[in-house]
Amino acid sequence: MDVVSIFVGVLIGVLQVFIYIALGYLLAKLSPLDSVGEKKFNLAVYYVFLPIHCAIEISSTIDLGRQAAEVGLLAFSFTVATVVGATLGFIYCKISGLDIRVIRSFLIVCCLGSVTAFPALMAGSLCKDGGILDKDPNCQYSQSYSLIGLLMLNIYIWTSSPLLISRDKVVCYNLRRKMYLIRNFYASLKDFMNDKTMEKLHQVQQEKHGEVIGTIETDRETTTNDFFNHVPDEHPHETLDEEALIEFSLEMSLAGKKHDEFMKHFQLLLQKIHPNIFENIRQTLPRTIKPMPIDIKYISSKLVSPPIVACVLGLILGAIGPIRDGIFSALGNRIAIGSLKKIGDSAIPIIVLLLGAKLSQGFTFTKSVNLKMKDLIALGIIRLVIVPAIGLGFVALVQLMATEKKENRVLFFIIYAFWNVPPSALVISAFLMISYYSKEIAILQFWTNSLSILSMTVFYVSYFSIYPLNN
Repeated sequence: MDVVSIFVGVLIGVLQVFIYIALGYLLAKLSPLDSVGEKKFNLAVYYVFLPIHCAIEISSTIDLGRQAAEVGLLAFSFTVATVVGATLGFIYCKISGLDIRVIRSFLIVCCLGSVTAFPALMAGSLCKDGGILDKDPNCQYSQSYSLIGLLMLNIYIWTSSPLLISRDKVVCYNLRRKMYLIRNFYASLKDFMNDKTMEKLHQVQQEKHGEVIGTIETDRETTTNDFFNHVPDEHPHETLDEEALIEFSLEMSLAGKKHDEFMKHFQLLLQKIHPNIFENIRQTLPRTIKPMPIDIKYISSKLVSPPIVACVLGLILGAIGPIRDGIFSALGNRIAIGSLKKIGDSAIPIIVLLLGAKLSQGFTFTKSVNLKMKDLIALGIIRLVIVPAIGLGFVALVQLMATEKKENRVLFFIIYAFWNVPPSALVISAFLMISYYSKEIAILQFWTNSLSILSMTVFYVSYFSIYPLNN
């Protein structure tokens, strides 16, 4: 097959994906998928459409007794792609000096690809009449192969993301609490950091709080413990979420040495604040928050989410021949399965529509987001260029490991599709649950998903050129 034919076939598949995204964007602007509608559709997908789709597609096409190797290869591919994304993100954080308040959150976006819908829609398009893969008998497995990625994605998201995001949030709110104190004496963080000898602090204390210094006799010194000894709140005080304080706290990136310098200077501030003034401020000083308690009970509750349970149930039913044959017999289809399949088949299109709706909510940098243009560019390079490029070599490695499966073109296409996707939109749920980094992830999702139409086309053409169908 020549490059032009490959390009046309791939482009048609990619465009079909983005037609759904564009429609979701339009529906959000017209109100059917506004914030209320989006929430309701998300619940419907999570509890009804997606579990039905997972259970039916996997159980009808995957037999673990015969296809354990395929399932293992798909899980292995997604896991390695996740590790590679996380490693590249970590290297970027170290080299660039990413702000300490968002390192874990940024790594989550880097490592988890959008395998919920993109591979399934692409495979479905390429397997249709006239598509690049339409002659492959393994096309019947394309949807269930894709759902193995969804299973792995859900497991990784809910066992790790809330824990990591909540740790970032605690770091952020601890710093905002410090900023609240600093703002009582300085107009900006730059002024604070430039006041090396605390002359500015002494002047402000005399000008603004002279009466407090003179009216109360004390020989007590302000200590570090006076500031840090407090009982954290379950939820952040509303003061810590004020726009002005957020913008003040983001005037300077706090990464590596910059953060160490800031902490050292803050310790000096605590020593230089007059005890009487500090006592006055401490009466309104908001407390910081507790980190989310993550234990076995919590993780277990997330692992029994409807999509995960449905995928596992599908694998079990698919492995029990008599039960599977009975469910998917002519009578079974007439009674329920036929109708349920039609309902489940709408899950993937609706998920992509919801992505389009989510992307409509904003993509503009403001002073209240902890995100730099270089971070967005780095994420785009990692997820849309480097990871897909490494994936091309990974497919060759897997083909050497599983030579007996080499003729299954659909399997290897899905294995590679797990590498050639933008950041997962599903992780938005975890960020919204923790109420942190949500504005930033909306920007990251908008631009990376928009640019992925180009990157996915280029790398899918490269894939079919390197691994031609007539091999």
